[in-house]
Amino acid sequence: MKLETALESISKILGLEERVDSKAPSVDLFSTTITSTVRAHQTFRSSSGAEQLPFVVIPAESELDDFFATVATYYPSQSPLTAYMHVLGKDLRKCFDPALPNITPDSSGLNRRQLARLGACLGETAFAALGSSEAALNPSYSACKRSLGYALARTEALYPSFEANVTLDRWKRLRHLTGLAVSQDAVGAVCVIHAAASDENLLLDEHALAPQLRAALESHVVEPHANNVLQQVLLECYPRLREILKVISGPFDARLGGFLKAVDEIQHSSQGAETDSLAVGYFCNQILPGSFAHGKVLVRLVEFFPSSLVWYGMFCSTSPGFDPRHFGNGLFEKLGRDMSQPFSFALRPQCDLSLDELEVLMRSSMKPEVIKPVQQKIASVALLPGLDVFSRFTPDDDGQGGREFPAMRLGVSDERLTRATQLLGEAASLLHQLGGQEGRAPTVSKPQRQRKR
Repeated sequence: MKLETALESISKILGLEERVDSKAPSVDLFSTTITSTVRAHQTFRSSSGAEQLPFVVIPAESELDDFFATVATYYPSQSPLTAYMHVLGKDLRKCFDPALPNITPDSSGLNRRQLARLGACLGETAFAALGSSEAALNPSYSACKRSLGYALARTEALYPSFEANVTLDRWKRLRHLTGLAVSQDAVGAVCVIHAAASDENLLLDEHALAPQLRAALESHVVEPHANNVLQQVLLECYPRLREILKVISGPFDARLGGFLKAVDEIQHSSQGAETDSLAVGYFCNQILPGSFAHGKVLVRLVEFFPSSLVWYGMFCSTSPGFDPRHFGNGLFEKLGRDMSQPFSFALRPQCDLSLDELEVLMRSSMKPEVIKPVQQKIASVALLPGLDVFSRFTPDDDGQGGREFPAMRLGVSDERLTRATQLLGEAASLLHQLGGQEGRAPTVSKPQRQRKR
């Protein structure tokens, strides 16, 4: 269905007629006969809905602030307007094709590139939960839907040629607007993984990964059997890991100690914070590939390898034999369902309001009843047309999640090495506790100890 376009004033868009004839002569001595030009905005309607609200509006000169402020001031009963129509600014106009308003993403199943993005989403969500009440190693579905990793994955599904930097910028704006923290370490890792999965150049630190490692990562994300290529590049970065790798790949009971030795070697032969975090995430996944069962160890090391949880999630989801249907009680299956949901500009939005309108409304003393949120204190905000995110209006405890830890760049002081050694010791103890529960057949449980009376 093709949408028909027109140029209309805000009052015409809302179906309100002008009460005063602007051409009528004035009899007031202090009045002026000069008439102001009414801005005309581009609208798009279906041929059968000429008397209804348009489906899409592109404000004149892409002045979103003026457009939304005018609606909120003179037509408050119609605000927020983006609950009923898609209002597109300069950065979102490329999403919309009037001749093809219906978008149907591929729903044949999750491919390897999509699994890599969702794995990054998993690790990012686990990282963001640090310091909050949420379980860091069991990210919830709702938390994953708020992540940058999912936002980029949904953007890629809807608009394959759309600039991911726009999604990144708008996701950050929503986080800052609602008082939630943004970890640059996690964001950087998610963007590197998305770029590797989509052959797209995001605004990245060119020195974060060496060119050879970046090329190996791209092969790993795209090709199912390219794991050895990435592993060989990592062994070239950390030559002493060759012997340790034999231990990690050996009997399960010995893998835990081998991983700790690998962490120690990576720290002493640092290749930069991002490369070190990637390596730690990779070798952590080798303990029990595709399980995401050893995140607690990385939680204790996140101060030294800040984005290792993100990398761990990505390597987990791209492991041989990883089954998205059964992982996390079907977490990936449901996220994949949402990623591939069809979207149409010829239908009314499903959100409470868009990010652009929320920014304008929050500059004044906004009451929740103005937005009419889907839940108390939680609104469904459209980052892009078809990409809706649930978000709080005001800062909350989640803002503590995802706090930024000082990254280890060029070297580590003796004091930090001592602290790292202590953390490794604690991690070893935890790993040995986990070692008795994983990789072997379950044993008969012991009777629970009764409390003394």
